[in-house]
Amino acid sequence: MIRVRKKSGTCPTILTTMGADQTRNDCRVFNTCQAKYLAGNRKMPKVLGTIYRHSTVVDVLMAAQNQKCCYCERCREDVELDVEHYRPKGAVQQERGGEVLHPGYYWLAYRWDNLYLSCKRCNSKWKSILFPLADPLKRARSHRSKFKTTDERPLFVNPGAENPRSHIRFRNDAPYALTSKGRVTIEELGLDTRPALKESRLKRLKVLRYYCEAIKLSEKNPANAPVAKLAEIAKKHLKEFSNPSAEFSSMAKDFIKDNLIKL
Repeated sequence: MIRVRKKSGTCPTILTTMGADQTRNDCRVFNTCQAKYLAGNRKMPKVLGTIYRHSTVVDVLMAAQNQKCCYCERCREDVELDVEHYRPKGAVQQERGGEVLHPGYYWLAYRWDNLYLSCKRCNSKWKSILFPLADPLKRARSHRSKFKTTDERPLFVNPGAENPRSHIRFRNDAPYALTSKGRVTIEELGLDTRPALKESRLKRLKVLRYYCEAIKLSEKNPANAPVAKLAEIAKKHLKEFSNPSAEFSSMAKDFIKDNLIKL
């Protein structure tokens, strides 16, 4: 995962204008018949993709996330990225296959701090409406709930509010958890089990290993000029691979550190 830093003042205007207006309307609709909406007997108005998926929203998120999925770190060139709601907008589940609660976090559908870019695999196939809490009884069920989202303790890492590397690290190509939140995020998003994702990481790891071996070879043979030159090139590439804009940069950072390579 990557840390997503949304610069101050970059919230797209469409969210604070049309998005805010639509949120007020959705809240008024909910107020007319709270019991039926909470029971799932009546559906809330459809969340408008024309607002939260507007090009101005996507453009700012692309810049903030280096055109990568905030969860699996695959790049735009390899996968299609879509606007993802950290707290699901339409419905929500505590656990996979469990009870589906309606409505979702409709009042956060156009909130800037609830929006990220995610590949369709992470967003639709794995995360979907799943949003587990440490204490599901403290889930905010509406904008009028006695519990606020600040009372919740999500078990998914929030890439915009915390550093994912405090929860998830890598051994070679495999992510491992430092915390329970990291464990749930890895397991429920399939970050350690998806074959295509694993294959892509292994390809990058093969290149990382080659460059690390070149540097170590140079350290053993400091008088060998051609090897020293190759090592300098290797260091340059390793710096690029560990840059936040690079695909799988989190894996690269840990692999370089574990191999005791100083850049």
